[in-house]
Amino acid sequence: MTIFLSSLIIKEKSVEMVLFDELGDAINKGSKSFCQSILSYLNLNAIVKSWDIVVCRTDYFSDFIGESDWADNWQIVWKLKIYTSEINTSEIKLPDVFIGLDLDDDSWIFSERVTENDTTNCVVICNFLYEANRTKASEAIFNYHSTFIKNEVNIEIPVFLKLTILDKYYQLIIDLGNFKPNFYKNGAEYAKTVQNICKEFGGLPHYSLIE
Repeated sequence: MTIFLSSLIIKEKSVEMVLFDELGDAINKGSKSFCQSILSYLNLNAIVKSWDIVVCRTDYFSDFIGESDWADNWQIVWKLKIYTSEINTSEIKLPDVFIGLDLDDDSWIFSERVTENDTTNCVVICNFLYEANRTKASEAIFNYHSTFIKNEVNIEIPVFLKLTILDKYYQLIIDLGNFKPNFYKNGAEYAKTVQNICKEFGGLPHYSLIE
């Protein structure tokens, strides 16, 4: 099974990434061996201590933007954070927006696979040519949430993750929180507004827009 890895962040004792596959159901809860295999692919000489994995949907990687099926537009991805023993390098960089790994999640169980009925975290990903614009976009999104969204039932404070990709783009990953399928079926208006805010500051909301 080919699993794609993107948005890599390496710190002293942790490794973060976004994973996805073509079908959207290749990963379950992860396992120590699964996470260790990822570290091996990345040539990181560290031991897996624990990990956190979150099922999300994003349209950043989708090749079916504009299709009638909401699930084709909002593709399943997983945010994975691996906690490790000390890592002696943070200089590893992906050669492209994402890379393919020949991996299987040995925790995968058919009855626990992700389906269109599951709640998922909605994630918006945008790339900026200038770090200052990314900062402005982050502030504008937070202000938008504080002004218009914070009183909505069950809407979480957005979580921002920042990194640099391809030595050129300043990437912003915005986790808007957990949503039921109807959020996406009804157009994911909140996520689209966040994307539009990013666009106002030059943000590119899809991987294909990167040169």
